[in-house]
Amino acid sequence: MDYERVAGRKSLVLAANAPEPFPDTGEPSMNPERYNGVIQKKLSYLKDQLRHLRSWDAGTLDEFRENILLRRAVERELQVCVEVIIDLCEHILAVENMSPAESSVGSLEKVAELGIIKDADTYAPMIRFRNFVVHRYEQVDPDILYDILENKLSDFDTFVAELETAVESRSHESE
Repeated sequence: MDYERVAGRKSLVLAANAPEPFPDTGEPSMNPERYNGVIQKKLSYLKDQLRHLRSWDAGTLDEFRENILLRRAVERELQVCVEVIIDLCEHILAVENMSPAESSVGSLEKVAELGIIKDADTYAPMIRFRNFVVHRYEQVDPDILYDILENKLSDFDTFVAELETAVESRSHESE
């Protein structure tokens, strides 16, 4: 498969479907009409993925270490969940007519500056985890995956709650 051709086609489709930039009208940011449901769809997808992760029986740590299929599935689902967070941050920056950040953590920081999330430092380890999984995949420690699965999914829930609260409160401001 010609990945450049596919990537180029995807870029053209995304560019053709991109909303027009919004001028600064003095209205509160995160006006739901400006987002065309993208945030809600991505948040819904993220919540679905978290439900999947929670539904899987990881067993004990030793059982998890031995179950390569489950480990790989958890690894991939966590990577996708972080990708959704990155996409959401980048989308918010675009809609707010802010320049893109130089890194995914930078996107989190800019979204925090907008007051949409409370603290980028809470979510920065997620980004680092995603980068490690993507670039150092041969060294992913099953103990870390197990710990995230058993103890850290609430960080994703907090992110979802912060975004939903921001969208809700700002939509009431515009009424």
